[in-house]
Amino acid sequence: MHTLLQFLGRSYPLFLFIFLELVCLVLMINHHHYQRVSYLHGANAFNGYIDEKISGWGEFLLLRESNEQLLAYNETLLSEVYRTDNFTDINSKEAVTDTLCDPKNNAPYIFHSAKVINRTVNRQHNYLTINKGSNDGIKAEMGVISNEGLVGIVKNVSANYATVMTLIHKESKISALLSTTKNFGSLRWNGKSALMAQLYDIPSYVPIPMNDTLVTSGFSAIFPEGIPIGIVKEKSISKGDSFYVLDIKLLTDFHTLYNVYIIEYTDLEERLQLEASTIKGLGE
Repeated sequence: MHTLLQFLGRSYPLFLFIFLELVCLVLMINHHHYQRVSYLHGANAFNGYIDEKISGWGEFLLLRESNEQLLAYNETLLSEVYRTDNFTDINSKEAVTDTLCDPKNNAPYIFHSAKVINRTVNRQHNYLTINKGSNDGIKAEMGVISNEGLVGIVKNVSANYATVMTLIHKESKISALLSTTKNFGSLRWNGKSALMAQLYDIPSYVPIPMNDTLVTSGFSAIFPEGIPIGIVKEKSISKGDSFYVLDIKLLTDFHTLYNVYIIEYTDLEERLQLEASTIKGLGE
């Protein structure tokens, strides 16, 4: 307290000067039209700036809430859309309408929304980390997609988080289908550009239209058929080889990926048991 009184005593002239300056400023504003107008203009501009910033923060908070609501809505919509067994027909409005309105169809796929909280894009083995885990029903080997297209496959899961092996991973291998010709091949990544992947095992006699869309084949128990992957941009064939190598521009931009959906295949156990018993019966 003594130190504070000493400070006030030493600073008394400064405080007095500031007080007198404020008094002069008030008198000048009140008794001079130009100064009063200038003050009101400046005050209004300052208040408008503050209001704009407060409004912006409010809109940001509302946008975040709206985004979460939109993700939840997309979960339901995706589950409804993928009720059909013939996913390639969902490109038409009529097919989607019929699917949504058919109460007899039981959806074999359930979609869980999640946010990307970490990522790598410039390595040979790239992963995402998402904010959903086993507590949310997430398991290893579940497929992951975005609003743009295919993302990857869940690899490791903890209680509240999971890591996803993306398409730009040297060990990634996805069964994919050309939309126009219906030929399927193996999509892999050559470790170069994060924007491109390569499709292998397409016979050289197949006519390959440029800009054809590549989609999931549905042959695996991870992804349904018809999920967009990318666009055919280049084709090449080695001398003496009988298969193309197609360069595919990926639809998902892994640099800016923030929201994803994890695919839960509810009929997975039944399918795997049937296939295993069939293989066993054939003696393989």
